[in-house]
Amino acid sequence: MAVELLSPRKLAVFNKSYEKQPPNNDGTEGCWLWKLQLDRDGYGKTVGVDGTESTRSNRMACYLKTGVWGKQALHSCDVANCVNPAHLRWGTHKENMEDKKNRNRTKMPKTIRPKPAKVTTDQVNEIRALHKETDPAKKLTVENIAKRFNISYTQTQRIISGKCWKPAIEAPPLNPEGDAPPL
Repeated sequence: MAVELLSPRKLAVFNKSYEKQPPNNDGTEGCWLWKLQLDRDGYGKTVGVDGTESTRSNRMACYLKTGVWGKQALHSCDVANCVNPAHLRWGTHKENMEDKKNRNRTKMPKTIRPKPAKVTTDQVNEIRALHKETDPAKKLTVENIAKRFNISYTQTQRIISGKCWKPAIEAPPLNPEGDAPPL
């Protein structure tokens, strides 16, 4: 995609949607803070080039700077809602994670910490053991396992597949009575 695909009207709206901050103490150019809607992670939201879906405003600023779409827009200023092109560059997810680690930005703010888990590690092991049951008379469907533990079907599938709860130890086999053995 080329920059010309962005209409003059959309470009004008974008350019009115941020507020330039004064220069930093070290003389470098200050951030341009997005004034409109922010997503839950604090990044600005704007309409994409095609006008149909939203995109993060920092990605749009990086696009306007380079004329191409990249993987991720990396900030040199560590300010999520900054759209100053001088503070942005395209990079990969790996580069972004390395940058995050090097700048000690790995801890999540308290406002977006995950909710407490609905199941325990023991329950995760039991869910996996129930799913691995080979006796057709005792085997439960994913739907029935989800109902038994009062969690969603999708979450149950994610537990069984290992997409979540990776630290849980491997589920032991069920004993002949059909109950999970104590750990």
